[in-house]
Amino acid sequence: MFNGRLQQWSRDLRSLSRTLLGQPAPALLRSGRVGGAPAVVRMVRATVVTRTVETPDAISLELRSLDGALPAALPGQFVTVELDGDAPKRAYSIVAQPAPERVVIAVKRIADGAVSPQMHALQVGETLRLRGPLGLFVVEPDIARAQQYLAIAGGSGITPMVAIIEALLVLEPQSRIALIYGNRSAADTMFRSRLRDAAARSNGRLRVQFVDEAWTADSTETSSQGRLDEATLQREIDHAGMAATAIALLCGPTAVMQHARNVLRGRGFAESQIREERFGTPQATVRSRGAGTHTAAVFVGTQRYQFTVAPTQTLLEGAQAANVPMPSSCTMGGCGACGIDVEQGELVHDEPNCLTVAERASGKGLACVARLVSDCVVRVPNQRGPR
Repeated sequence: MFNGRLQQWSRDLRSLSRTLLGQPAPALLRSGRVGGAPAVVRMVRATVVTRTVETPDAISLELRSLDGALPAALPGQFVTVELDGDAPKRAYSIVAQPAPERVVIAVKRIADGAVSPQMHALQVGETLRLRGPLGLFVVEPDIARAQQYLAIAGGSGITPMVAIIEALLVLEPQSRIALIYGNRSAADTMFRSRLRDAAARSNGRLRVQFVDEAWTADSTETSSQGRLDEATLQREIDHAGMAATAIALLCGPTAVMQHARNVLRGRGFAESQIREERFGTPQATVRSRGAGTHTAAVFVGTQRYQFTVAPTQTLLEGAQAANVPMPSSCTMGGCGACGIDVEQGELVHDEPNCLTVAERASGKGLACVARLVSDCVVRVPNQRGPR
């Protein structure tokens, strides 16, 4: 059943990609659900097919797998990328999947970054390795659902949003979307014309409000001057006319997402209605206590493993060093494949990661970004253990 759903999603989303690229394709609509489960997928070799400049510091890359078809991506998912040499892994959102073996990702250059300058230097024909699709910041459209969506994005936080918005417009025809999108200026705004054109074609179902620090009026779009602080967000949410029953999707700098959360909570949005994607490379958590080597007991199914974890290691790194078969995929805290239940002890997590507030409160964790503050007992859920 699940494989059948993925095959249908593959057809739906590739039809959508063809439409966005100006190629004729019928819209294939289906029912579905919100959310999705992580999958551990293989690493493939891929080559750069096209390279497009989006802004002075952002590009999009179309990548073709050299090892066959890729799984169909849900709107909002990403791939993890590995370059040759010692460069670390990085996650980049999928902004289109035009064919079974191809994905398009977007990369914003960080001047002192360890990976993004190398990604920007890639040329057509060069190769890299990628794994995916991954990630839980997804919306699976439902043809029968009539929902309001409030999307708030800052800078490169638009990259998972653009795929979600475009999928909803085609595959959830009774729903409405309002996007509030902040940037330094129009020239620094990724996918500005793409979003403006989508709004113009949406028959009023998509409202896009650009918020620019350096603002120039443009009669072809709705825009204003400012930053995405709480006052600006209050004003723009008022203009969007979204009720507290809307699903709020947040992605951008930490400060923007905190401002957005404060405003949404004050307006009566339930925690279950607020979903977010945190961008950035997880940074090791500074611990004021508990530094040292600790013991981890890990249950995988009925099998119990015990090993030590050094202060410089994550729980997953300690497990791998001890040959413990814990599941993992992106190793960056973004996909949820290494989820654990903490039964005893205390863990802290490198940030950012994909844990929700509710998951943290209920004792959920992610082994790939978890560090031990004390001896711990954890369980890998829904695992049968070794045979």
